[in-house]
Amino acid sequence: MTMQNWDNVADRLRVIAGAPGVWLNAGQRDSLRVIADRLPDHGLIIADEVGMGKTRIAVAVARAVVEAGGRVAILIPAGLGDQWQTELNAGEVPRVRDVIRSLWTFLSAWDEEDAPRHWFDESVVLVSHGLANWRLGLNAAPWRFELLHILIGLARKASGRAPHGFNAALKETDDWARRAAEGIATHCASAADPVIRDTFAALRDTIDWRQATRGENYGSDSDLRASLQQAVGLGLGSFDLLIVDEAHKSRREESGLSRLLERTILPRADSRRLCMTATPVELSGADWTDMLTRIQLDVPRQQQILLAVAQYGEAVRRVRLVWRSSAEAREAYVDAAAALQKALGPFVLRRDKRADEAVIQFRKESTRAEGAAAANAESYRWQHEIAVTPAMLSPEWQQAVCAAEALSFVASGVDDPAAKRLRLTFGSGHGINHGIAGLIDAGGRSAEDTQRGEDDPELETVPTAADEVTVPTSLAETKRLDRVDWWIRILSRVAQAKGALHDHPHILAAVAAIEAYHSDGEKVLVFGRFTSPLRALTELLNARAMLRALDAGEPWPQRNSLADEVPAIEAAHRQLGRAGDFDKDALDDALTRQYGAEESRRGAARRELLDRIVSGIDPADENLRRLADAARGDAGETETVLATALEQHLDGDRRIDLTVSNRELAEAFASLISEFCEPGKRDTDRYPMLSTTEAGDLWRDLFARLKDEYGSGRGRFARLMIGATSRSTRRTLQHAFNRPHSQPRVLVANSMVGREGLNLHGACRVVVLLHPEWNPGVVEQQIGRVDRVESHWARGLTEAIRHGRRPLPRIEVRPVIFEGTYDSHHWAVLMERWDDLRAQLHGVVVPYRLREGCTEEEQRIIRYLEAAAPDFSPTQTGTRA
Repeated sequence: MTMQNWDNVADRLRVIAGAPGVWLNAGQRDSLRVIADRLPDHGLIIADEVGMGKTRIAVAVARAVVEAGGRVAILIPAGLGDQWQTELNAGEVPRVRDVIRSLWTFLSAWDEEDAPRHWFDESVVLVSHGLANWRLGLNAAPWRFELLHILIGLARKASGRAPHGFNAALKETDDWARRAAEGIATHCASAADPVIRDTFAALRDTIDWRQATRGENYGSDSDLRASLQQAVGLGLGSFDLLIVDEAHKSRREESGLSRLLERTILPRADSRRLCMTATPVELSGADWTDMLTRIQLDVPRQQQILLAVAQYGEAVRRVRLVWRSSAEAREAYVDAAAALQKALGPFVLRRDKRADEAVIQFRKESTRAEGAAAANAESYRWQHEIAVTPAMLSPEWQQAVCAAEALSFVASGVDDPAAKRLRLTFGSGHGINHGIAGLIDAGGRSAEDTQRGEDDPELETVPTAADEVTVPTSLAETKRLDRVDWWIRILSRVAQAKGALHDHPHILAAVAAIEAYHSDGEKVLVFGRFTSPLRALTELLNARAMLRALDAGEPWPQRNSLADEVPAIEAAHRQLGRAGDFDKDALDDALTRQYGAEESRRGAARRELLDRIVSGIDPADENLRRLADAARGDAGETETVLATALEQHLDGDRRIDLTVSNRELAEAFASLISEFCEPGKRDTDRYPMLSTTEAGDLWRDLFARLKDEYGSGRGRFARLMIGATSRSTRRTLQHAFNRPHSQPRVLVANSMVGREGLNLHGACRVVVLLHPEWNPGVVEQQIGRVDRVESHWARGLTEAIRHGRRPLPRIEVRPVIFEGTYDSHHWAVLMERWDDLRAQLHGVVVPYRLREGCTEEEQRIIRYLEAAAPDFSPTQTGTRA
């Protein structure tokens, strides 16, 4: 494949930008026209705000490159593969294979000897950021490193100088590794691209073959490990365009993404890079360095830009302090903003929510109804705390809060890290499980404790047992340690009480707010950093929903309670004020009775379920009919699970009965199949037409996934998404959460898992921050899961305006703040950092929250400063005149 040239790509981009259709909105089309002007000269950073549709812009650029005969590598976080494949298909870049997540995935292209599917033959390749994060070293399995020495051996053998022992080694190697090496060697020997030929020759001529056969030589930072990464790069082929999604991630030079960019992905001579990130700057202007390096901007130009960035940052800090009183500071800001625009503008495109059609409409309607005070660019978001105040607490919890604060104070004399940790995490609920345990039993730690972002304060680190051993050196020290022990005992009475975590005020406040939203018909997305409180919240929400369903005579999808659910159910029984003591046997009897009644109802409806599905399928959809026939061939359990699943896919929270038409059942079945087929796994594109045998094989695969999700016998009102959640389950949860009437109603996600890339905006406009982050860029990513183009909020806004309903709906952001604890300080620091981020990325020098009550003259000054702010939108030329 040889691309024509970048001018040809630019012409194609202009055609795509002007083509009719709704896949691209006006802002995305504007961006494509600017990219067409700039990409022939250099790489670009697409820094659109979260949810503005960067992926579709990138897909359009990829399409133009492919149509011009070029190749594209797209580097993404591994969990975003499904979404990228969906967008690529919609953008007319079809049949892109699954993400290359690992060395095993890479080698699997050569699993069939007679039909290898070489990566270097693909026009578009999806590559995980973590592809180069390999477990290599002394005890590594040979298949993990054999590719390199086989490839070198084949290259030398072709030149008539095979290494001694190569033929014997070849017979012992892994089949996939051998086939991969053979395919790559053949490709490199005939490659027209000098990048491929030169890289191949360098490996052939410089590597010590004998050393390359030994796993212990592939440790971290070793030369052979770097050479193996290059060998994988040869297997991928060379590329004209490299797209990097979430390009702000892994900024360090030694990170997996950096290794991919520098060692593995081979750029052609005139290649370009397109970096995508909503947060090119997170904590300081210096973050631009990594972005500019990743688009391969030369060092002198980088230095020029970074000087302008630093001067702008200093001007922002100064003018924010004296914007009312200092004309000189205001003019210095205007000059610095113009310099930044001129230096950075040619390389950055950024559309923010001020240009979003729904936001513009909200501001217009709000101004009409409430006046200019309601019309700022952030007013469509309503950020209000879920406050936990001392007055809300029981006497025991009031004592516990006092004890946590006092403990930190009395322990500070010896810099006791465990006591500090307890003070920092007690309000979040994390200290209940681990902070006190760490003080009482030094060395108690869990994997959850290591799940922390790189921006968290060092005080959040887990103390070691050695840190916690304090030997008294004086009478005063002995008395101090006695006080520490006394406060620990006060805390322990609460923390070690039965159901302490399920009764934690922080969690109960979140539960009350979430249930209120549910009563109003809203779904809720929850983010938090600590897994134990997230799990407790999920368990408690499900337990309370179960008991309410039983009391109301409504169905619940369980025939009995499970052992690990009992603590939460017991706490819920007490919190809801149900009569008598909790009785598990009585609960299970009630669950069994209601489940039996529901199964009797379903039994009558599902006896002919599959026959009805088949009769409702469009005769032209032969594959779907054969899958339904395959399902019909299975016995009882299929219909039980299938009926449960289909009810989640019917519109309007309906149950399967005779009021549901055969056509509706067939459509629900098709939706279900589409959801559970994994793109790139050849579920849906393995065969042009399914045979009966192939349909049976595929149905068994799909039913196994259906059974995992709908046959578990657990409540699904709230679901937990953490690091251990499988990829297929995450995908199913995303689809289900985006359907307005299906479960779950609440999705509880670990921050590291759910904050980037997931589209969760189909049926939700409320985000609860159970444990707010320190990095405002991360919080923007979290809110961006629901604040996106074509969101549930935007549709609700349109309906409200059409029918004259007030107040208008807003995106709601609800941090849970335990007042009187470290939570309050944490939130204040985050707000200050958030203000800095908005000043850097949006030119919002005076935060909107501080503008209330400003005089007309002050409002004039604010407008003057905002008019001067850097603007990297596609409607600008890239430099300020």
